[in-house]
Amino acid sequence: MNGITLNEALEALNTHIDNVRFEPTIADILKPKKEMSVYDVQRIEREQEVLALKEYHEKNVVGPPPNHVLEKLQKVFNKTRVPAFIEYAAGGEEDE
Repeated sequence: MNGITLNEALEALNTHIDNVRFEPTIADILKPKKEMSVYDVQRIEREQEVLALKEYHEKNVVGPPPNHVLEKLQKVFNKTRVPAFIEYAAGGEEDE
């Protein structure tokens, strides 16, 4: 069958199952086995992360972060602000 043995087809199926979330096509099983490049692996990982995030957002109610996270973010943001802007944001006097 297309020059591929049963063991090669099973190996291609198992590789597909391990690396791709969607069901395989016949071409995925019958195509000759090729080594995946680093770029292929990164692309697959990126696709899986995006799908996992979509699934999370569909199944869970996503709201604002907890207060302790907001406080830490505010501290980091304050460190990056220009000193004059910090004073202005705190209600200080503007330079006119």
